[in-house]
Amino acid sequence: NEGTQWIGMADFLERDHMFQNLGDGTFFHSGQLAVQAAVAGDVNITYKLLYNGTVAMTGGQHPEGQMPVPDVARALLAQGVARVLVTTEDTDRYRRVGLPPEVDVWPRQRLIEAQEALAATPGVTVLIHDQYCAAEARRDRKRGVIETPDQRVVINHRICEGCGDCGRVSNCLSVQPFETPFGRKTRIDQTTCNLDYSCLEGDCPSFITITLDDPTGTAAVDDHDRRAAPTDLAEPTLVVPADEFAMRITGIGGTGVVTVAQVLGTAAMLDGFQVRGLDQIGLSQKAGPVVSDIRLSRSAPTATNRLGEGQADLLLAFDQLVAASDKGLLTADHEATTVVGSTSGTPTGEMITHLDVLMPEPDLLANRIAASTREGAQHWADAQTITEQLFGASTTANVFVVGMAVQAGCLPIQPDSVEAAIELNGVAIEANLEAFRWGRAQVARPDVVAAARSSAVSMPPRLQPELSSELKHRIDGLGASELTDEFEMLALELVAWGDEGTANSWLDALDRVAAVERATSSDAGPTDLLLGAV
Repeated sequence: NEGTQWIGMADFLERDHMFQNLGDGTFFHSGQLAVQAAVAGDVNITYKLLYNGTVAMTGGQHPEGQMPVPDVARALLAQGVARVLVTTEDTDRYRRVGLPPEVDVWPRQRLIEAQEALAATPGVTVLIHDQYCAAEARRDRKRGVIETPDQRVVINHRICEGCGDCGRVSNCLSVQPFETPFGRKTRIDQTTCNLDYSCLEGDCPSFITITLDDPTGTAAVDDHDRRAAPTDLAEPTLVVPADEFAMRITGIGGTGVVTVAQVLGTAAMLDGFQVRGLDQIGLSQKAGPVVSDIRLSRSAPTATNRLGEGQADLLLAFDQLVAASDKGLLTADHEATTVVGSTSGTPTGEMITHLDVLMPEPDLLANRIAASTREGAQHWADAQTITEQLFGASTTANVFVVGMAVQAGCLPIQPDSVEAAIELNGVAIEANLEAFRWGRAQVARPDVVAAARSSAVSMPPRLQPELSSELKHRIDGLGASELTDEFEMLALELVAWGDEGTANSWLDALDRVAAVERATSSDAGPTDLLLGAV
């Protein structure tokens, strides 16, 4: 309600101030009236106006009626706002721009201080945060509209302790947890990173910045794009209706879900279908849930574009977690709905900032989805990992899944029509065509895909010493054969960190534990104490 609810609530609460977020798109079409009403109501409220030049909630359009920040500030003061303060990532932009003299400009790092100052000011106050939409900046870099910075942030996961502070400081969903043999760590997803470097504001020695010779990664992608998919694939055999068809697409914001839905709609029209579609993106942000419905008909257009309960012939799961949600499964039917999707996991914001919240295992999500869909009609693959290995980036993962759906006979659109629609879309044509073809191959010839993935992965040798025969002998003497690999890995790490004396000291402790274990009853199990010691 853009803060108007506070006008009626303020007189009945002990609290005497409220913050209200407001986007610039909302501000220019209706939010200005809410600010004026708050002034007329004589309440204490601070509007945090995000001036990012984008209507993010409905697809990234330019805000209609947008005014420059100086004009916005001047209008707010004229309407009776008590104080206006601007925070920005680049204060140099505000030199000689004609701001009213009573408006201060502070760097982004003082955002919390700015909020505290405005909250202490009686009446209606406005904090204008001027920063270009990070998601739009990422898209514009891909299109070559704006320059791509040459700096990247990476994390040395051996130093990282997985505390999650970087995620809390940056509130960035590209700062993702992952599991290692040494516990939960954090990494930067370079594919989705917006390059605003806010994660560096945390106090952590594991962060490293790297300057690239090729910031766009064009050379690497070109090398991968030459890895051609097989062309001798069998024609798909349909397992879904050919004339009247409906599907629900589930994914996350910022990965091109809506774009893929539009491409498929175009492909279906080229194939002679009547097409109806509905994109339910709501207030999705990057990595927020997105759902798109598509209905195809060979005869008259369908009466509605939204799918009802149990009406989907295909659940196209670009994100498995969204597909397994109640909304994702609403349209599923035990007898009719086929499933094609990716098992790649993208952590939610809750998982990034709260270490006790874990991503469900892919098998658990697949079983939940299988319980509501057609038996024996499930096709899953780790699309992000596969496309990253084949192309050097996972940006075409969704198109890869589309290829799987077409080849599995779960999507009644001709492959040539999908390829024609990809060409008409005009974005990363070759990469998307290859991803689509490799997706088909994943279903038709998975052995060829596995071979291509294996040859594409070229890891540098590990720079650490071989384990000495003495240490190997000591580990064998512990009598825990099922733990030998883990013990050898840990001993190698101790040698790399210190020397063989360090590893021997650790093995001395394990020897004592093993002796105690051998002296106990057999009820404890042969390695329970050693596992606890490790």
